[in-house]
Amino acid sequence: MKNEIQALIHKEAALLDQTKLDDWLALYAEDGSYWIPMDENCDPLKDSSIIYDDIGGLKMRVEQITLQHRVAQDPASGIFFI
Repeated sequence: MKNEIQALIHKEAALLDQTKLDDWLALYAEDGSYWIPMDENCDPLKDSSIIYDDIGGLKMRVEQITLQHRVAQDPASGIFFI
């Protein structure tokens, strides 16, 4: 199981590094969520998080990066942070 998790993390990182954002999105289930907590003991429904998105939020982030002009991405960064 540990090797499978590590392989998934490496795959995710490679897709982001290569800006293959549609392939990155395909890693996530329609009912999944992407969560980066402020600390390891917080509850995403009660406490602030760095990111707590469902698939709709992730799709919106990818659309903003790929289709909309962003001053913060001019010039585009080499690595995207979602």
